[in-house]
Amino acid sequence: MPSPAEDPARAEVDLVWMISLSGHIGYAGIEAMAAGLPTLLLEVDHHGDPACVDPELAGLICATPQQLVQRSLELKTDPGAFREQQAQLVRQRFITTKEAIDELTAFYLGQR
Repeated sequence: MPSPAEDPARAEVDLVWMISLSGHIGYAGIEAMAAGLPTLLLEVDHHGDPACVDPELAGLICATPQQLVQRSLELKTDPGAFREQQAQLVRQRFITTKEAIDELTAFYLGQR
């Protein structure tokens, strides 16, 4: 993947959203983070509703693939309690995936 300096179109990217149906950020997300693009993960359920926002993973802006793999392994050791806690928080705050993306994007851009 070319760097932003090598590809002017990529220099305009402020934020990459990875929408996951399974809590798995996938190779595209790892590549985006490894390339230094700010990346946030939002997990949605099979209806497309927010199911889990992982604030620790979302906080790994420009994380390394190793950090992502480590976080993924941590989630797999006790995924139930973690996911249920996050799902409850999300259900209390967001009605739709679009609202979740809008709010979290605004928060991220406001922190820059």
